[in-house]
Amino acid sequence: MRASADPGRTFWPALFSSAREDWETPWEVVRALEADFGAFELDPCATAQSAKAPLWFGLEQDGLAQRWAPKRVFMNPPYGGVIGKWIHKARLEGELGAVVVALIHARTDMVMFRGMRG
Repeated sequence: MRASADPGRTFWPALFSSAREDWETPWEVVRALEADFGAFELDPCATAQSAKAPLWFGLEQDGLAQRWAPKRVFMNPPYGGVIGKWIHKARLEGELGAVVVALIHARTDMVMFRGMRG
């Protein structure tokens, strides 16, 4: 699918939609990341259908309230007003020993990126 704003590039339709806050990550993206980071152990923002790791938390378990460390975590958080909470949680869990790989949009002007250091 080609984006009308930039006809020279091909994008996934999800990048141009705000109708939903949850988009399932394609397995080929997950496998490419696992080649660099190793197999993921936890997906804290998932459903039974979308989970990308053997252990996952859905709405009922509230991944923000759970402990992630010391696991290797794949996180494709819900976008919208709650994404900052997920980024904050990922940082805290990283400080406790989790390796968190987050699939998020690169809007470095947003508040959630302030104060983040490598």
